[in-house]
Amino acid sequence: MELTISLIAYLLVLLVCSLIIAIQDLKWRLINVWLIVIYCILLLTFSLTRNNWAIVLMNFIFSAAYLGISLVVVKLYFYLKEGFFPEILNRMFGMADVILFLCIGTLMEPEIMTCFFTFTFTLALCFNVVFRFKNGLIPLAAFMVLVYFGFLTVELFST
Repeated sequence: MELTISLIAYLLVLLVCSLIIAIQDLKWRLINVWLIVIYCILLLTFSLTRNNWAIVLMNFIFSAAYLGISLVVVKLYFYLKEGFFPEILNRMFGMADVILFLCIGTLMEPEIMTCFFTFTFTLALCFNVVFRFKNGLIPLAAFMVLVYFGFLTVELFST
């Protein structure tokens, strides 16, 4: 992809949004709704400039299925470990995590998305083990936006 002024401006706006999301998630575990909306609009408009609606929709469906399977696996893990089914959404995964998961997932091929989210989850868990985040909650949204920005930058500058 050719490096243009509009692409550089897009990356700068995305970087600012990513950093603010990461700071809010790391510090307060709450992210401003409007910031999530702006971030998702940025991602989806960029995705639609590179792909057609059918590919974006297919990627969205796959990311939703992957998210559903992941939530079921986490629920089963805690059932086997604790003996009861815990509430996953709004307790372990925030709604911001889910929304960002789906938005970022629409930009990637299914194989890349699976590797990306597996890497991001693993990285977040490793950081949690080392730094022990507030309340034992993992700021997954912070890791997703920062890793995705790095992934996108590498992808754009390598082609």
